[in-house]
Amino acid sequence: MDLIEQKQWDSNYKGIELFRPRHNDQMRLFLQNNLPKNSGSCFEIGCYPGTYLSVLGDLGYQLNGIDLTPNTDVLLIDWLKSHGYNIGKIEIKDFYKLDSDTKYDLVASFGFIEHFNDYEKVLKRHLDFIAKNGILVITTPNLNRPFLYALHKLFNPKTLKIHNINSMNPDIWKKTLIENGFEVTYSGFFGYFNFWVENEKRNFLVKTILKVFIYFLPLISRILPKNNKFFSPYIGLVARNKN
Repeated sequence: MDLIEQKQWDSNYKGIELFRPRHNDQMRLFLQNNLPKNSGSCFEIGCYPGTYLSVLGDLGYQLNGIDLTPNTDVLLIDWLKSHGYNIGKIEIKDFYKLDSDTKYDLVASFGFIEHFNDYEKVLKRHLDFIAKNGILVITTPNLNRPFLYALHKLFNPKTLKIHNINSMNPDIWKKTLIENGFEVTYSGFFGYFNFWVENEKRNFLVKTILKVFIYFLPLISRILPKNNKFFSPYIGLVARNKN
């Protein structure tokens, strides 16, 4: 990836617990509300640690994916099998070097394209793997709106640097998909306001502000509007290949 080295991903994922998201998880609800239940095949780009790949399994898809994280082809596969999912090919492979002869009924990436400088090229590369009438779903965090950007700049400055905030523009995604013969069924911002804290060093003042902010987070989340471009934590797009 352009903005983060693989060794940093490997370090971040070391010892991470694999888990299925709760029934009320915002991303789970987004996928359940916008994707058909299907017995077809899905392919996640950047699939480790499989959190939302498991949701696609719950929707009935055969699970396929690639990632460069070392545990992808053993630990992740074993974990998915332990939950009874239908497993296709889950491999350690480079996205750009992967053969695109195999097409899938659903292609997905969650928090992937924003780690590249040339994110539009990465977005278009997704399309190489989608079958006719197949579906594309992509999501990124929403970090480029003033309030959300300011929070991450204050509390997660190192993490913010590995994200291309210019990529977080669903209007550009939609335009690209339409130009490539896709019908866009969803494009926008979703979820109630939420904030996650990364493992970064902070001075005493910032730590104190963060504690106060986290304390009031449930109240703030209830007050701020949902599915709003200024306050929702996620951006998503769903489109169907009409070629």
